[in-house]
Amino acid sequence: MFLSYRSFNRCSVLLSWFSQILWISHLFFILNGSLFYSPKFYRTESNLELARLVQVKLDTYKSDNPILGQGSHKDQSLLLIVDRSLDPITPLLHELTLQAMCYDLLTVEENTIEYSGNRKANVADGDALWKEFRHQHVADVTRALPQRVREFAESKKQFVEFEEANIDNVPSKEDTNKNVDIRDLSDLIKRMPQYQTESASYAAAYHIVETCMATFKKGVDKLCEIEQDLVMGENAKGEPITDPMRVLVDIFKYDFTSVEERLRLLLIFTLIKEGFAETHLDKLLDCAQVARSFKPLFASLSFIMNAQLIQSDPVTILLPNQTNVPQYQLGRCVSLLRLPPVPRVSQLIQTYLPIKKKRRDRVNASSYALSRWTPYILDIMEQAISGKLDKSRFGFVVAKGIKDVFGLGNAVDTSSKDFKKPSARFHASGVLSAGPSASVRSSSPNPGSDRNTAASSMAEHCGPRLIVFVVGGFTLSEARVGYQLTQKVSFFYLN
Repeated sequence: MFLSYRSFNRCSVLLSWFSQILWISHLFFILNGSLFYSPKFYRTESNLELARLVQVKLDTYKSDNPILGQGSHKDQSLLLIVDRSLDPITPLLHELTLQAMCYDLLTVEENTIEYSGNRKANVADGDALWKEFRHQHVADVTRALPQRVREFAESKKQFVEFEEANIDNVPSKEDTNKNVDIRDLSDLIKRMPQYQTESASYAAAYHIVETCMATFKKGVDKLCEIEQDLVMGENAKGEPITDPMRVLVDIFKYDFTSVEERLRLLLIFTLIKEGFAETHLDKLLDCAQVARSFKPLFASLSFIMNAQLIQSDPVTILLPNQTNVPQYQLGRCVSLLRLPPVPRVSQLIQTYLPIKKKRRDRVNASSYALSRWTPYILDIMEQAISGKLDKSRFGFVVAKGIKDVFGLGNAVDTSSKDFKKPSARFHASGVLSAGPSASVRSSSPNPGSDRNTAASSMAEHCGPRLIVFVVGGFTLSEARVGYQLTQKVSFFYLN
């Protein structure tokens, strides 16, 4: 269709053609239409417009396709729309589960990693070994890999020849729990050429783990400790962090940190504080040896959070003969000054911080000291499934003409701004399982088979679904907790 360039002077025409919200709502419409689902919508106030647009599109589609939303408990499906302000911390942290660690520390192109010249490691779903280990903590993987290699070798006839040859680098059953040198085991599987596909998979896994751990020991371990202490508000021993700024200054004394890593720490520090002065930010940037030209990043973060994270200094007035004046002053951004200061809204926007005591405490004796943080989206998904979302933060949009299974009354008029409803209560079997299968660390001897079974059952699932959309993108650690929650919930599947 022809669109005159003069139409770009009309804001309404420009938005109708290039609005990201319209584009996102169209993707939702395609997704739910292809699944024949007509879900209800939870959304935060900032995503009200998006929720309405999606609902209008689905209502229109349902009028032409009445079977949309019909099926066993499909009317209990939910589309949860949030944005990155819900949890801005998770994308900044180093994650130590294998997949997230791999994409953070290594160079991954088109789901492959090159090593040993022209050899490639596949980190896609096509590799069964990768699928089994990708969501596990790297410490668990380093312990499990030697055992898996032994099981692999024992299943092959040539293993007897290795035993008769008295190969010292084959771990005995008594030593499977001990640390085994990765190169020794890699040499073992290389001596089994008739099983090249399996051997290549194990060799690739060893390379990935070895490379990740080598990078981890070059300073990432110290960064992880500082990050976890800052976001949790206490160290691994449970002692409170009373002076986060001193913690930052100490870590900046090391020369192993890159500019990107120092910026990540500074952004984390900004998100855990209830605002601080721009002069303090300048001092931190200087201490971290980060150019002040990066200050707009902190302004952008304030816009994401819809609050003044940095209290700007008075603007310096430029005189014609002045040259030595600050080039980057947040006070020059008028729209930034219109945002409310963090102390006024901290109880609303910083609910992701465990120190606010609004989150479920998941740290226990089996938790790793460098992996105490859990993405906040897990709390929200659990609340959505159990029908306990905070009504003051998450409104409820219901499709027109849908069966009132929750006693919510008449369908909500989406043209009205006042349509908040109580959270939906789901089927009794939709609560989280309390049985052994609820454990994140599976005790199954073959976790890969469990995952394949779960994947096939999800494909055949026709009951309620929880579809979570994060405006701004999902992280791999959030995808991991979503997958793990899927294994624990008997009545809902997450997409």
